[in-house]
Amino acid sequence: MAELDLDLLPDAVVRIDASHVVLAANAAAEELAGSALLGRGLADALDPLDPDGRGVFATCWPRAAVLRSVSAMPELEMVIRGADGVRRAVNVTARYERDATGALTGAVLVLRPVRRHSSPPTDRADALAAVGGPGGSCPAITPPRVDSEGPIAGDPPNS
Repeated sequence: MAELDLDLLPDAVVRIDASHVVLAANAAAEELAGSALLGRGLADALDPLDPDGRGVFATCWPRAAVLRSVSAMPELEMVIRGADGVRRAVNVTARYERDATGALTGAVLVLRPVRRHSSPPTDRADALAAVGGPGGSCPAITPPRVDSEGPIAGDPPNS
């Protein structure tokens, strides 16, 4: 099997050992962190916090990871600190690595910056209007009104 170049991925990918030391990181991970990650403890490098501001490794991470039946971490929102000191919200998912006995040996994490939208379109027509035509507008499409005897006089024909 050919080696996979993780630098081709747009998402940050980090591999850690059971002590949370970074064994590998792609370019997107180092860009997100703002510094080299290899050989550093993940808690020291990124200071990951849960949405309530608690350290991830002190709260939810260890309890789920030690269970031999758990193979992955569902997507969670976390806040990390980059080298510039700025905190950034990221969605994180992970796959745990285990040895033949089921003991935790590490994990591969994928971090994706959270994109906040100011006001998402509320329906399909708004979404289409946001991307359609010059100035972002679409011509109005008005279906003909119908009563029990057919189209109402004066309405445009249905084309």
